[in-house]
Amino acid sequence: MDSEVSLLLQCPPGGLPQEQVGVELSPAYDRRPLPGGDKTITAIWESRLQTQPWLFNAPKFRLHSATLAPAESPGPQLLLRLGLTSYRDFLGTNWASSASWLQQQGTTDWNDKQAYLADPLGVGAILVTADNFLVFLRRSWQVAEAPGLVDVPGGHPEPQALCPGDSPQHKDLPGELVVRELFSSVLQEICDEVNLPLLTLSPPLLLGIACNETSAGRASAEFYIQCNLTSEEVRNYYLGGGPEAHESTGIIFVEAQSSLGRNSGQAPSADPDRERSKSGGIRSQCIPILVASLPLFPSCLSTAMPTLLALLPLRLCRLWPYNPPARFLSAAAGQRSGPSNYYELLGVHPNASAEEVKRAFFIKCKELHPDRDPGNPALHSRFVELNEAYHVLSREQSRRSYDNQLCSASPPKSPGTTAYPKSARQTHSSSWAPPNEQYWAQFHGVRPQGPESRQRQQKHNQQVLGYCLLLMLAGMGLHYIAFRKLEQMHRSFMDEKDRIITAIYNDTRARARANRAMLQQERHRRLQPPAPRASSGSGLMPPGTGP
Repeated sequence: MDSEVSLLLQCPPGGLPQEQVGVELSPAYDRRPLPGGDKTITAIWESRLQTQPWLFNAPKFRLHSATLAPAESPGPQLLLRLGLTSYRDFLGTNWASSASWLQQQGTTDWNDKQAYLADPLGVGAILVTADNFLVFLRRSWQVAEAPGLVDVPGGHPEPQALCPGDSPQHKDLPGELVVRELFSSVLQEICDEVNLPLLTLSPPLLLGIACNETSAGRASAEFYIQCNLTSEEVRNYYLGGGPEAHESTGIIFVEAQSSLGRNSGQAPSADPDRERSKSGGIRSQCIPILVASLPLFPSCLSTAMPTLLALLPLRLCRLWPYNPPARFLSAAAGQRSGPSNYYELLGVHPNASAEEVKRAFFIKCKELHPDRDPGNPALHSRFVELNEAYHVLSREQSRRSYDNQLCSASPPKSPGTTAYPKSARQTHSSSWAPPNEQYWAQFHGVRPQGPESRQRQQKHNQQVLGYCLLLMLAGMGLHYIAFRKLEQMHRSFMDEKDRIITAIYNDTRARARANRAMLQQERHRRLQPPAPRASSGSGLMPPGTGP
């Protein structure tokens, strides 16, 4: 076992499938706050962003502990106790210069040297090809952890894959889904970094958990995965470029020799030609990787696991390139003179298809990547120009505009230059006069030339026109029916409303008439004078009466 790697846990012989692993997620398993606060973490993160602005923070799972259950016990054989942390905390604790002091302080305060450390749980894959080669990647110089070193494909399980958001909560992450993310993330990392199809990979088997002592004991779950592709097929897929192709600059195939022992002191037979085709040559004697004497087949996986885990330190070796070969020197000479346009920079014909442009871009990325020679600042500017060229030529609209500008009297600014001489513009314009029919044909169909083709095209156009007319007539019919139905509904509604209003009006009118008659009678009674009454003391007598 490498001195920079310690074995935290070794799974039973044969490895553990997903069904035999359980997870317990709790805030009690999170990192303890640093003594005096986490201001140092913030300062380290801001300093990192100034030198590496492409870094971004994301939540991660934190491994607190792992326990193996007895083989005869029911349920999962392995229980992982996980908390939550972040990549920012990892750079501010495990990867900080004060990591050793934090471990000592954790032992003093909590009797746990990892108490103050982020310890994000990583995943790594022992990827074995169909022709019995182990797959390794040379890490880019732009990554934060172990730049320029050799590593197996891997990464981190992502809590955000289960609970979108910047701050997922423990209660939102069920243990079953966390286990699924743990096993699926290692497959996804292989697909993203090596660009392999998912269907070519076998289900992962968990071999154990290794701790990287160069990052203060950060744990990584290591898996065994077989690929049904040969090493040459894997190399071709890698050259195609995956979503995370920027994280590595080369692929290495190490043959697992069954006759080689761990302690023999003999280096494995890495394939220099394979690596030279990717990165310009390596010193094979500088790869201190000891491969065990075992054929890597499932039948002997139980005996292979301790040795396979020994292959997984993050800092396996540093690859120092030879002096650039002749073809690289010629390419550098071409760079000094400077290409006249984006097509020459990518090394493709002006009529190249989008797929050819993409393939050329990935090949050029490997040749012009700044990690090939960190001391050469010209590679960085060339790499920026290469990205700009691909950004323009990979999109239909921008490429069409660029082609038109090249054909015009004042061509656009070329990579690494400010202007073209007049003679160069004339020569370039004459060579670019024919339209890029082959390129634009993949986006727009080529017009038929023969009479039969034209008749078929005309018939097809007539069918399309007929379908459009039918669709238009059907839409008009539906619109008319809907309008008539709406009109009937509106008319019925208005008739009902009119009937109700008329009934109310008639009732009110009848009551008003009755009230008016009563008022008239009352008024008549009030206006009628009262009947006269006879007075006893007046002395008057009615006519015809005498004393």
